[in-house]
Amino acid sequence: MKNQKNTIYYVCQWGHNRARAWSGTYLALFNALKKQTNLIEVGVKQKLSTRIKQILNRHTRFAKYGFSYEDIKSFDPWSHNIIPKEDADVLSFFEMDIPPKNRGYIYQDMCIDYIEKVILKDKFLKNCFRRNVSREIIEIRKRKQKEYYANCSGIFVMGKWLKKYMIEEMGINKDKIYYVGAGYDIDLKKYNPSKRQSNKLLFVGVDFERKAGPLVIEAFKILKKKYQNNAELYIVGPKKLKLKEDCEGIHFVGNVPGDKITEYYNRCDVLCMPSYLEPFGKVFVEALAYGMPVIARNTFAAPDFISNGENGFLITKDDKENLAEKMYEALHSENIKDYVKKDMSRIREYYSWEAVAGRINEVIGINANNQQK
Repeated sequence: MKNQKNTIYYVCQWGHNRARAWSGTYLALFNALKKQTNLIEVGVKQKLSTRIKQILNRHTRFAKYGFSYEDIKSFDPWSHNIIPKEDADVLSFFEMDIPPKNRGYIYQDMCIDYIEKVILKDKFLKNCFRRNVSREIIEIRKRKQKEYYANCSGIFVMGKWLKKYMIEEMGINKDKIYYVGAGYDIDLKKYNPSKRQSNKLLFVGVDFERKAGPLVIEAFKILKKKYQNNAELYIVGPKKLKLKEDCEGIHFVGNVPGDKITEYYNRCDVLCMPSYLEPFGKVFVEALAYGMPVIARNTFAAPDFISNGENGFLITKDDKENLAEKMYEALHSENIKDYVKKDMSRIREYYSWEAVAGRINEVIGINANNQQK
């Protein structure tokens, strides 16, 4: 169902690279929504001081990370009279003051409350988070976010886990939270699995430690030694790593551009990325859309699209022996391969950005129409 009001104000921070802003999510969703409704772009900019702090943090981990309340106030797109002062549907990606009589919506993969109560209180997850976060900023943003959640018309989440957390741990009304998922960014027309030989595993992730790269390598060594000598592992992300010992069959291919990643989806048989901290994980959906079984960790959004033993495996602990067994089974199980192939069309349809935009657009349209009655 289309939004009958037919206008959504799309508020986001594009940054210096429009195509890569929030890993391409802003632009992909913008383009998909634009096909379905009248979309008015409201671009916002960070304060220069905030941008400098984030650059320093990324490269040196010296500066405190995150928006302060003053940073958020400085966005203030309404001060330019772009958005009407009432009866408007506004979709944003961060908490903002909602003008009276407007309907505000937010699209998120994680919330500040979870970062504070779970990630920052777990030494291992905090290290995976890799951000030197100011406690003051966390408290300010958490309070601001809770205020937004209380006053907004809807919260769109990428993963079912986040909806569950918001309901059970934050006490948010379940009728205000909508699971809409996220989309893949690959060209499905390039699908060509003719090079697969049931011997190639794929790992994707520049952030090697967070995505459990060392565990994958150790399990792969066991796979080579005990199960399949001709197995190969393609690692997309890091150019090269120092291994404790050399292992034949490991290929470090470096950071691959988004339009070239399909070459490895076509070449490899199984995606193995048991990441410790992965709020959604578009790479899982992309692999399934290319007919690849997936091995992931049983956490965050992975269970939304991976059924243990059917289209891959969900591991629960760092057991390299068990992971090696799962690698071999995923490479050779005809039942798993058949399931993935039969499920490809559903994955492609449900996790397209057009489908995500449609679910968002329908909710906004229904809410707007109900309010008018």
